[in-house]
Amino acid sequence: MAAPTKQKRVKMVDASNAMTSTFREASESWLTWATTRTRRRIRETSKPSIRSALDKWILPEIGDILLPNVHNKSVKPLVQKMKDAGLAPKSIQTYTNLIKTVMASILDEETGEPVFMRKWNATVLDLPIVKDQKTPCFEAKEIEMLLTITSGWEHMLYLVLAATGLRIGEALALEAKHVIRGGRSLNIEQQVSRFGDVVPYTKTDAGKREVDLHPDITSQLVPFVQGKKGLLFPTRNGTPRLPGNVEKRTLAVHNKKGFHAFRRYRESWLSEMSCNPDLRLFWLGHRPETMSEIYSKICRNVKARLAEAERVGVGFDPKTKGMFEKRGHKYYPTETKTKAELKRERDAIIRAFNERVQAGEI
Repeated sequence: MAAPTKQKRVKMVDASNAMTSTFREASESWLTWATTRTRRRIRETSKPSIRSALDKWILPEIGDILLPNVHNKSVKPLVQKMKDAGLAPKSIQTYTNLIKTVMASILDEETGEPVFMRKWNATVLDLPIVKDQKTPCFEAKEIEMLLTITSGWEHMLYLVLAATGLRIGEALALEAKHVIRGGRSLNIEQQVSRFGDVVPYTKTDAGKREVDLHPDITSQLVPFVQGKKGLLFPTRNGTPRLPGNVEKRTLAVHNKKGFHAFRRYRESWLSEMSCNPDLRLFWLGHRPETMSEIYSKICRNVKARLAEAERVGVGFDPKTKGMFEKRGHKYYPTETKTKAELKRERDAIIRAFNERVQAGEI
């Protein structure tokens, strides 16, 4: 058995040693504190992306600079380096904000105020302006095409995502026990992390919720869930699917817009149908902001929720008729086809769809 590796001791940077500490030491100190503090603790699943930003971009450029010398002028070369490398404006802004956060975390023990009162200037730093961010959204015809050319768990995953607006991590963490009220609602209480673990929390506190389904979706979901005890969309080994792998190996084969395009579609459809705004926030897992939204408790009225879910609908034809048929007390796929036959059918559907797009019919 290999000997356990010795963890490197982190130097904690505070007001007493701030003047002689480097940004590298301060960033390590901040990351340790931020992942162990009580208030708004950074989750362990976010730590690798922060570590990557520090190791790849920030520390090689300013890691060995003493903290008193970290300011607009010393950070500007880093901003230019990221621009030259072709990083997106949003990424540059995020990494720059990380530097600001580390500097602001060093506090005077008596006053609780930052030791380094920096006035960061976006003009001096020459930060690029974040605008025209890509926010791809599916159209109903695209969803229908995806449902037509897919089958099995992939088909059902797309159907659930389009009909509910769930985050992909939430959908992949669904278990049979989360399908409640005879398939009219889904109980969202966990998610699959980027590392493939099912964690007992969601992206935000508002993410723990119940999402109600249209009866047309229920009629397809119930046969799919029948006989399952654990995850609804597991791998062959019964483990959770990685969100990144699912997108690269399945969705990207058919469409490059990404899983969040399902969520934007659902949000757009609910708005178009003048859905109750409080229920829209509740179903999508968004935190209430205004006092009216905070005071509203319509989410407790299950009868009203189910009625509203049926009224607003899903905005697309599920095209799931014939996916399963009942034989006795069990459900079976209606057709058994070879992979080659399914591929030919899928390619024909995609060609027909693209021809309609070019002709301006869609």
